[in-house]
Amino acid sequence: MSRVLGAVMVGIGLFASASVAWAHSDDPKALHRIGPYEGDGWKRGAALVNGLGVAQRGGLGFPAQNVVLRSWLTIPELNAPAGSEGADCWGWTSPGGKEIAIMTMTTSTAFVDVTDPDNPVVLGTFGGPTSLWRDAKVFQDRCYVVTEGGGGLQVFDLSGIDDPTPTIAELGSLSDVGTGATHNVVINEDSGYLYRTGGADNGLRIYSLTQNPDGPVFVGQWQDRYVHDAQVVSYTEGPFAGREIAFCCTGFNGGSVETGFEILDVTDKNNIFQLDRLVYPQGAYSHQVWISADKRFAYLNDELDENGLTESTTIVFDISDLTDISVVNRATINSNAITHNNYVHERLLFAANYQAGLRVFDLADQANPVEVAFFDTFPSGDAATFNSLWSVYPYFGSGTVIGSDIEGGLFVWSLENITPLVIDVLADSGDLLDGGRSFELGVSGRFGAEVDPSSVTLNFRSTPVGGTPGAFTGVAASPSAVAGVLDATIPQQPCGTTVEWFFTAATPGGELAELPVGADGGNGTLFSETLFITDTTFADDAESDTGWIVGAPSDTATTGVWVRVDPNGTNAQPEDDASDPSTRCWITGQGTPGASQGENDVDDGVTTLTSPQLDATARDGDATLSLAVWYSNSTGNAPNEDSMPISISNDNGNTWTTLEVITSTNGMWETKRYAIADFVTPTDEIRVRFEASDLFNGSIVEAGVDDLTIEFETCPAIVDCPSDANGDGVTTTGDITFVVSNLGAGSPGASGTPGDVNGDGVTTTGDITFVVSNLGTQCPS
Repeated sequence: MSRVLGAVMVGIGLFASASVAWAHSDDPKALHRIGPYEGDGWKRGAALVNGLGVAQRGGLGFPAQNVVLRSWLTIPELNAPAGSEGADCWGWTSPGGKEIAIMTMTTSTAFVDVTDPDNPVVLGTFGGPTSLWRDAKVFQDRCYVVTEGGGGLQVFDLSGIDDPTPTIAELGSLSDVGTGATHNVVINEDSGYLYRTGGADNGLRIYSLTQNPDGPVFVGQWQDRYVHDAQVVSYTEGPFAGREIAFCCTGFNGGSVETGFEILDVTDKNNIFQLDRLVYPQGAYSHQVWISADKRFAYLNDELDENGLTESTTIVFDISDLTDISVVNRATINSNAITHNNYVHERLLFAANYQAGLRVFDLADQANPVEVAFFDTFPSGDAATFNSLWSVYPYFGSGTVIGSDIEGGLFVWSLENITPLVIDVLADSGDLLDGGRSFELGVSGRFGAEVDPSSVTLNFRSTPVGGTPGAFTGVAASPSAVAGVLDATIPQQPCGTTVEWFFTAATPGGELAELPVGADGGNGTLFSETLFITDTTFADDAESDTGWIVGAPSDTATTGVWVRVDPNGTNAQPEDDASDPSTRCWITGQGTPGASQGENDVDDGVTTLTSPQLDATARDGDATLSLAVWYSNSTGNAPNEDSMPISISNDNGNTWTTLEVITSTNGMWETKRYAIADFVTPTDEIRVRFEASDLFNGSIVEAGVDDLTIEFETCPAIVDCPSDANGDGVTTTGDITFVVSNLGAGSPGASGTPGDVNGDGVTTTGDITFVVSNLGTQCPS
């Protein structure tokens, strides 16, 4: 039987009781309920402060940056029964262009027209089984709603929304396989398959929507593990072309045991198989994941790893090889709030982080999300509790963004001051010391922005040893042989030079964009490299024992003693060594495959690992110590209480100086580099010491060391041979090319200008003449 509601008609008889039935009686979400906000919402036209939308919630304004509040509908304004609270949200755009927000609540589902984001209109609110968890997705003009309170699939017909008097019809419910409870619903719109995830201890239950959208047809299931949430996509190119792939948050015991990230091939619904699974370090509860548009990265939120001591963290995975996934970053914000749901759109990551509200990250560098906007929906707090923003939907063509708030209701936003263009370095090849460095660039616009191809520019400058920086030189990118790809090159530079560069592009209207670089880019726009020849005098990848010492007289650890092995990974210990093609590394205690994370961790004291004797005087110049380190102390009964000091000695271990005290490497290998002279006088009696310990209340401590090297950065001796512009020791036509590539650089009287062989400060045709007159001259050695 169908029910059809008018634009604002709400039948109160549709609702179940407003008292919430908890699907999991011990779920932490049940502990932090404070009830819905009962005050008024806000519509555009109310007070604005500094150009940002500010409304009131308990008398507090909403802090925001680059996010404008367009409107806000509270739970009562969504026509839900008293006591209802918010849950998930999704969106749909009708054939006629209406943008519809779908807001789920503990008792009901509301459909809101947000085509005019300043004046949202509630089209209808429909009841269903009462549950804290209610989720919705759309296929064509049908909306499917699930809950953990049972009821299976609740189906709505949205085809009447474009009518002069908008209508929505409830078509009934389908509950035919297993329990009627479902945690979430996932739809692959390309394939036309719907996936019910979770609910009790379910994995995936799969339905075809193309056969009968009003009565989805069950076609298969996968029940090897619990699946909390997933994204399912169809691959159209590469080795998995023609395959349907599910990216899943999985585990046992409702997802809380061996929680992890899993990739399944679901092409054959009766022969689903795993491509890879990673029980990632420091995992507590794998909650939700979304992948980048180019299918190279995945962004996962663990709902329980924020424990009040750790910052809000989004885990970044490399999924470019679906059979070999790895953690590449853990992106954080300055908040202890719990991360919940995030979605990728227009090379931005939109995250709903409970008490921290909406957080928007720039994915120009997709492995290194950089926060560029936020809207704090819970200004009275920032704790690791389950309050405020549950989810976000950013896919409306207008750029409108919506968010669902547990206590607050539906928020409607737009972004401002977001860089309109994204510049991708598609390839980076060559050597600035030998022939120059070339880049292949791709530029795309966000939210419909256009690119002026002639504006794409590589900007670089050079600073000689002991000199002052030159002016930036702009090199216009030129079309390559590949459509849509642009080429630009920094010419060869002399050894010892520091080269800085960045990329710019503009819209036809002149709005400029620069490529953000993230953590390694200093001010966020600048790449930098100082050109040296690296001479490695010692390299140890742990494949053989080069003279390491395990143990010290003061050691007391009873388990987790250092050992050189191919590691068996756990939540706290690495699965692999730090670099291919080697396999071994030093770790604190090898556990058996599949064992719990605390089986052989460090217990009851200290275990010490000391390097062989190293020579930091083998070459002229300053020696650099490089090593890869792993350290985990965030799990167990007393997380984050211990640490691992790394120390250095220049007298064969008689005295020690601390290099760094490691407290965490965020569940991944981290490469550390230390200029030895910054800590001790370089000698040929250098040793490095690692002290992993469990000194306090029984936390789980795991550490690893790999890839230790001693390197010297050197340049050939500078000799008096001014016509040798490129510094290769002889004056050839290559020096002419170098001068030509730098024509116009410098200014009269400047020093160190690239290509200025006659010493007047400016690179001109006079320098070409000088080189030509000295062709063949062998420089003194």
